[in-house]
Amino acid sequence: MVASRFERAIELYALTLQALEDPEADLPKEAVIKQNLAVLKARDEVQAALAQNKQVIIEELFKIGELDQRLKKHSGTIAQILVGTNYRTIVNPSADAWWWLFQPPLHRWDRFDWLWGFFSAAFLTFTIALLTNVASRFLSGGPDTFGAFTVIGNSVLALLAGQGAFTKGGQSYVKRVLERIGIPKHLWQEASCTFAFLVFIAVLSLHSSLPRIAELYYKWGVKDYEAGRLASAQNNFERSLKLNPDNSQAHFGLGVISEDLLQLETARTEYQIAIKGNLPQAYSNLGRLYILDEKYAAAVSVLLRGSQLQMEDAVRYRLQKNLGWARLKQKRYRESASELEEALNLTKDPIEQAPARCLLAQVLEGQGSKKSARQQWQTCLQNATPQTQEEDQWIDLARQRSK
Repeated sequence: MVASRFERAIELYALTLQALEDPEADLPKEAVIKQNLAVLKARDEVQAALAQNKQVIIEELFKIGELDQRLKKHSGTIAQILVGTNYRTIVNPSADAWWWLFQPPLHRWDRFDWLWGFFSAAFLTFTIALLTNVASRFLSGGPDTFGAFTVIGNSVLALLAGQGAFTKGGQSYVKRVLERIGIPKHLWQEASCTFAFLVFIAVLSLHSSLPRIAELYYKWGVKDYEAGRLASAQNNFERSLKLNPDNSQAHFGLGVISEDLLQLETARTEYQIAIKGNLPQAYSNLGRLYILDEKYAAAVSVLLRGSQLQMEDAVRYRLQKNLGWARLKQKRYRESASELEEALNLTKDPIEQAPARCLLAQVLEGQGSKKSARQQWQTCLQNATPQTQEEDQWIDLARQRSK
């Protein structure tokens, strides 16, 4: 009796499956692939024959079920073959052909992919927030070369990490890169999370470095000011404050430039902010502006507070000189003379001493010591250089007194 197509299909399915299960077989990789594909094609034939056979015996169905259970035991090997090749695409099986749709077994590391994905999203969210803050500081007021390169470099890293996590095109590119460098598939999520973390660390490091970068801009501003480039100096001081609003030295620098530009109200505001950082020279300059505004009590208060700080002799000389000046305006000659004498003891440079000697001459005149005052006027006139408007007035006064 000639076997039917259905019977022949079942027999072929059983034979190919038996060959697949042979523990003695030691075949090369290409032969193993052919063996697995032969089983799948045999199962295709069984399904096609089953669709044509109108009278199916229960025993035959039972046998097919038995064979299918044996086939499913090889699902992991078959899935790896299909995933690593394009055979599934060539066959293009229907959704009912479950034997072609085996998936590789879930690696134990893959069970935590959702957690790594969550961490990746969290790192990227924090990265974008930090980068937005950094970019707003660097680019406000117009970008400069250093700031533009810094922001662009970190933005590119964040963009790559974001595309790799959230876009299909980016994910495909990341997979190709990971495959190329030999990272196993079960570690792809971990690798993507690691990259997102490294980008986050890079941006976080940039954000934490803003005070140091601000100090760099401040130093550039000082160099520009010393070279007479006031506009460039002002721009660098302002950029320094964008990156670190608490940079007292940058506020002081803007105060000095504002004084040079005769913007005394702005200078006063900058000095008032600078003294919050306990900057001695800011106390000295603010006290001087209060004296020019004839607010002598306020000047004395500021200068006395500043005198409690540690500072270099050159800074203390100017502070003590201004304190002596404020006391002179209050007609407290004895205290003024004491402060001015203390200032003169802080420097031996005759040119630096000249403003204090001009003030001391006025104190001596107030005390009625005209001869001693005349000597101070002459010393002042010999060494003074008009660096401020009040010093220019004192020099003119010294000329008149020396005649």
